[in-house]
Amino acid sequence: MKRPEAVYELKNFALDPYHLKLNEALFHNANGYIGVRYDFEEGYYDGFEFIRSQYINGFYDFAPVNQPEALYGLVREKQIILNIADTQSIRLFIDGEEFSMFTGTILESSLSLHMEKGVTVRRVIWRSPQGKELELTITRMASFHQLTLFTIEYDIKPLNFSGSIFIESGHDIDVANFYDPADPRNLGEPVACLQPISCEIKDDASYITALTNKSNLRTCSGVKHTISQDTEFEFWVNNDSALCRFC
Repeated sequence: MKRPEAVYELKNFALDPYHLKLNEALFHNANGYIGVRYDFEEGYYDGFEFIRSQYINGFYDFAPVNQPEALYGLVREKQIILNIADTQSIRLFIDGEEFSMFTGTILESSLSLHMEKGVTVRRVIWRSPQGKELELTITRMASFHQLTLFTIEYDIKPLNFSGSIFIESGHDIDVANFYDPADPRNLGEPVACLQPISCEIKDDASYITALTNKSNLRTCSGVKHTISQDTEFEFWVNNDSALCRFC
């Protein structure tokens, strides 16, 4: 007898700061090599302190330890696992209206962790401030077959309108590790430990290479898009980020 699939699901999940931060940890994607905390691709409201981050196991740098007194024997420096390039930013616009969990009306929502499939799924039925309704299903996975691969499947279904939709997908190395000045376990101040070496577009994909400040380690992240139907897209790039727009 086949056992039922193990699925942990939250329906109409809360959007308060406590539960949003809790879900960042509970619904993370990881495979032993790469780990990605669960954050809304489109971001949050201004002022919300979230821990948006992606990590590679063993990819580290050195950071200062601010001791209250400079006494003999106290450690002055520590090793930290670094937050690497942000590859999960996606913004959705419908006839000029930007999708957000904090604007318009959430008609239905669910957040689920499929243990056997190894994916997390966010499903939202959203009504925009101007009354347009859509169903959005976002599936995320850290691959166990190709350990360097993290994927986001972004499915959009208009429910009561026909109009223009465009998507912006971001790739950014301007990141720093989370810190809390009140927590002695964290850094006393934000430190950007990755310095960009190159940011370029090749074969319709963005690539960013960066070097750590002190451990002399390099990382290269790449973002490639696959679209289910023909569409136009264009890239913008600077020294530490790339943006792809589909319309």
